[in-house]
Amino acid sequence: MRAGEAASDILRFLPLLSESHLQAVKEVADDIRQLHEVMSLFRSGRPPGRDAPRATSRLIVSYKALYFFISAYQDKLYSVISLLVDPNSPPGPNMSRAFNPTTSHNNPVRRFLEAELPDYVDWFPIWRDQRNQ
Repeated sequence: MRAGEAASDILRFLPLLSESHLQAVKEVADDIRQLHEVMSLFRSGRPPGRDAPRATSRLIVSYKALYFFISAYQDKLYSVISLLVDPNSPPGPNMSRAFNPTTSHNNPVRRFLEAELPDYVDWFPIWRDQRNQ
């Protein structure tokens, strides 16, 4: 149930993210006259010599929130997969366990992901690094 709730949270949040994005694009075009693109503001945090526009700040926070929602969803999926592949063991706390360099080769969730979702195995570390940044 918690995995379903986490997925539902993501889906409910996406219209808010979309609205924040549209407002930030408009604000950047209006306020900065296209001197700075929205994505450059993510890297630098703000244009030189001025604060980030209000809508852009909201967009940055929205993306950070999306990473929290997706992270919670990944952790719930880890618990579900863990129970499915090894019902006699307690589920682990988070998906990062399946990607721990020293123990992942023995992790049943990791073995499941490699067999059933190899693209996910490639995607997750990239996503986690982006989230951590």
